[in-house]
Amino acid sequence: MSKYSVTINQQKLAIELNDSPTGLFANVEGKSYRLEQYPLGAGEMVLMLNGVPYTIDVEPSETGFRVHITGLDLIAEVMDERKDALSAIIGNRKQKTTPAGEVHSPMPGLIVKIEVQAGQTVRKGDPLIIIEAMKMENVITSPIDGTIQSIKREKGEVVNKNDLLVIVKAE
Repeated sequence: MSKYSVTINQQKLAIELNDSPTGLFANVEGKSYRLEQYPLGAGEMVLMLNGVPYTIDVEPSETGFRVHITGLDLIAEVMDERKDALSAIIGNRKQKTTPAGEVHSPMPGLIVKIEVQAGQTVRKGDPLIIIEAMKMENVITSPIDGTIQSIKREKGEVVNKNDLLVIVKAE
């Protein structure tokens, strides 16, 4: 069992995830939900919640994850129980945030393609790098409009979660 504290729109929820032989279950504020997920690619998936399908798109944000669900755009800050306890002890100090133009790997994987080169102009959402992780290709996109200042990794390189990939200089 894994315990998490998830804050959505300033509402804090306690969530427990249980992976059992009969499936994955989430206990949210005392209510149990059966979860199934079917990846569609690049952060998009169908999430079955007690048999009801929801198409969602998840992308990293400065404070956690940006989640798009059927017309809703939510920011979810996720902390495991240890981080939540530490946060309560030291207070809500502002955590170091990533500068807007830094693009970090959202997961460990292998760089299979670099779609841009230094000096190239990009728009928010343009593909920058493709990372293969768990036999799926994940397109890493530009978070802002700008110019590629530098590419920090090469094709064929293995990266870890949060490794710096590209720096985009804002227009």
